[in-house]
Amino acid sequence: MKIRYYLVVLGLALWGPAVAFAAAQNAYDLFQKALTADRAHGDLETAIDLYRQVVEAPTAERALAAKALFQIGNCYERLGHDKAEEAYSRVVTEFADQVEIASLARDRLGALSDSARATTAKVPVTTEPVATRLLSQDEMSVDNFYFMRPSPDGNRVAYSAIGTAEGGLFVRDLRTGETTRLRETRFTLSPVWSPDEKKIAYVCGRFRETGVADAAIRIIDVETQESRDLFRIENLQLDRVLDWSPGGRRLLANLERPDKTFSLVLIDVATGKRTPLITQGWLSDSTASFSPDGRYIAFSAVADANQDIYLLAVDGSAKIRLTSDPGQERFPLWSPDGETIVYQREDGAWAVGVVNGRPGGAPRLLDSKPFDQPLAWTRKGGFTYVGYNSFFSHYRLPVDPDKGEATGALESIEVTLKKSDRMAWSPDMKSMAFSGYDHKIHVFGVKDRSLRSYPIDGLTRAASSLSWSHDGREVLFVPYRGGGGLTVKALDPSDGTIRDLFPTIDPAGRFAISPDGGQMVFYKGEFGDRQLTVAEVGAREGVTLAHDQDPEGVLSNWVRPVLSPDGKHVLFGRQTFDDASDDSLWIISTDGTGLRKLASVQAIPSKDGQGFETALQSAVWSPSGRHVAYEDSQSLFVVNVETGAQRELSLPPELGWLAVQQWAPDGKSIAIGTQRARHELWSIRNLVGPDAGSENIASR
Repeated sequence: MKIRYYLVVLGLALWGPAVAFAAAQNAYDLFQKALTADRAHGDLETAIDLYRQVVEAPTAERALAAKALFQIGNCYERLGHDKAEEAYSRVVTEFADQVEIASLARDRLGALSDSARATTAKVPVTTEPVATRLLSQDEMSVDNFYFMRPSPDGNRVAYSAIGTAEGGLFVRDLRTGETTRLRETRFTLSPVWSPDEKKIAYVCGRFRETGVADAAIRIIDVETQESRDLFRIENLQLDRVLDWSPGGRRLLANLERPDKTFSLVLIDVATGKRTPLITQGWLSDSTASFSPDGRYIAFSAVADANQDIYLLAVDGSAKIRLTSDPGQERFPLWSPDGETIVYQREDGAWAVGVVNGRPGGAPRLLDSKPFDQPLAWTRKGGFTYVGYNSFFSHYRLPVDPDKGEATGALESIEVTLKKSDRMAWSPDMKSMAFSGYDHKIHVFGVKDRSLRSYPIDGLTRAASSLSWSHDGREVLFVPYRGGGGLTVKALDPSDGTIRDLFPTIDPAGRFAISPDGGQMVFYKGEFGDRQLTVAEVGAREGVTLAHDQDPEGVLSNWVRPVLSPDGKHVLFGRQTFDDASDDSLWIISTDGTGLRKLASVQAIPSKDGQGFETALQSAVWSPSGRHVAYEDSQSLFVVNVETGAQRELSLPPELGWLAVQQWAPDGKSIAIGTQRARHELWSIRNLVGPDAGSENIASR
C-alpha cells in the first residue's frame, strides 16, 4: 500500500494537476459504476469490489471514500454478512471528520447491535407489520398530540403542551413514563430532535397584546437546558421546523414570506444562515423530511390543482415529482434504509420506492386507513403516528316551536354508527340520513330501526352537506371534495341509485337546495373572490348577494348558506382569520336587499397557537322561519329573526365540541352532533415489508 502511494505521489509531482484531476475523476467514475451495480442491477459482490477500489484509491476525496466505505457496509448488511459492522466501524473511526456519513454509520451500528441482542434473546422475528400503542391521552393531560416528535431511537417523545395551562416544551420517556418540562416559555411549536438526541430545535415565542407573535427558531440542550436562538421570525403563521439533517449540521423549515408564498429553507445550525430551496404558493406545512443519506428532501406541495409528493436535491439542483394522482398526497416520510417514502392520501397510506432520487416503481397501497398524523420514522424501523380516534354522537333537544325555548332534557339519538358526523331528518320524520368518514350514506328507519348503508364512489370523506329532497324520496349530498367542480348528488334509498341533480359547476361549492326544491344557494368562484349566489336549481348564473371581499370577513367555510323555509331569505356566515373582529351570522333577501347582521361570536385562539379558530360553525332555520339556531363550538343559541333577541339553551358541559345539524321538520326539537377525541401515539414496525397491507397490521 505505501509503495503504491509513493509511486502515485511521484507521478502527480511529475505530471502535474491534469493527472491529479484525471485520477480523482477516475475514483468518482468507479463510485458511479459501483452505485449502478448496487442499485440498478443488485450485483452486491461486484459493487463491494468497486466500492473497495474507491476507498483504496489514494486520490479519492475523503468524503467520497467515506461514502464508499459506508456503502460496503450497506451491501454486506443486505447480504447478511457480519463484515457490515466492520465497515461501519471503520467509517466512524477513520472518517470522523465526515460528520454526516459517520453519524449514519453510528446509527447502523446501533441497529445491528439491537438486532444482535434480539437474536441472542431468541426473540421471534416477524416480517409482518405490527402496530403498538405507545401513549394515550388517558395517560396525560395534554390534549394535542399534533406537535409530538419521537426521538431517533424511539425511546422518548418531545411535545409542545399547547392548550394547557402550563404550556411549554416537554420530554417524556416512553419506557418509564417520566416527564421533564424543559426550561422554556409557554408558547412552543414543532420540536425536532437532533440525530444524536442531545438537542431539540423548535419554534418558540409569546403573544403580544396586538395578537402578533414574537418568535424565534431555537435550539435547546436536553441535558443542560442551555438554549440559543438561530434567528427571529416575524410571522409565526405556518412557520415550522420540519426536520434535522442526518449529520446534524442543518435544519429544514417551512417559512411564510410577506407575499404569502412559502419557502422550504435550510438553516445552518452553527451560524443560523438560511438558504431558501424552493418557494411557491402552497407547501404542506406539517411534514418534510431528509433522506437518510442527507442528499434529498421529500415534501408535499400543490401545483396544477393537485397536491403531490416531490423530491428535491439539498443543493437545489433537481426537483422530481414522485406522485401525480388526483387528490391530496401529503406527509412524506423516508424509511430508515432510504429506499421507500410512505405518504398519505385520502384513501389510505401509500408507499413509493426511490432509487437515486427518482421513483423506483409504481406507488402501492399499504393500508386503506390513513395514519391520522404521521410524525417520524425511528432508526429502529418504527413508523410513528398520532391516531385521533374521534367519536361522533347525535342528540335531539326538545324545544317549543313558537318560542324557541327548551322544553326538556337532551336525548340521545341511538343509532350505532362509527364516525358519523352529519344527519338529516326526512320531511315526514320517518327516516334519518347519516354520513361520515366511512365513505357511505346511511338511512335509518325511525319506526322499525332498520339501517341501510350505501357506499359512495369518490366520497373520500364525509359529505360536506346532507339533506332530503322536498318530497322525501332522495337524500341530497355534496361530496366533501371533488376535483374539477361540484354538484349536488341525489341518492334514492329505494334502489341505491345515485344521480347528479344538475351538471357540475366549476368553480363553486357550499350548495344548498330550498325546501320546495326550486332554488339553490351556493358560493361561486375561487376562495378569496367568491360570490354568494342564489339561482334556480342547476343554473350557473343567478343573483349575487355577497362577496368574499368584505371588511366583516370572508364568506364562511363552515356555516353553509341556507335558504329560509319560504325561500325569500338566505342565512349565511362570515369568517375571520384573526382576532380583529368576530365571526358573524347574516340574513339577506334573495333579491339582494335587507342585509343585516343577526349574531356574532368571538373568535378563539387555536390550540396549535397559530392563529384563531372559527367558533361559529353551523346555523339552521326553524321550520316556521321565525328562529335560527347556531352554536359557538360548546354552547347552543336560538335567536329571534325579527327582534334579534337570543337565548342560550342549556346543554351538559361534557358534550365536547358540537354542531347544529337540523331543526326538526315538526319544529319540536333541534338535532345536534358532538365530537370528542382521544389522541394516541402509535408505532408500526415492518410497515413496508413484502407482505405489508392493512389486513396484516396487528393490534391497530
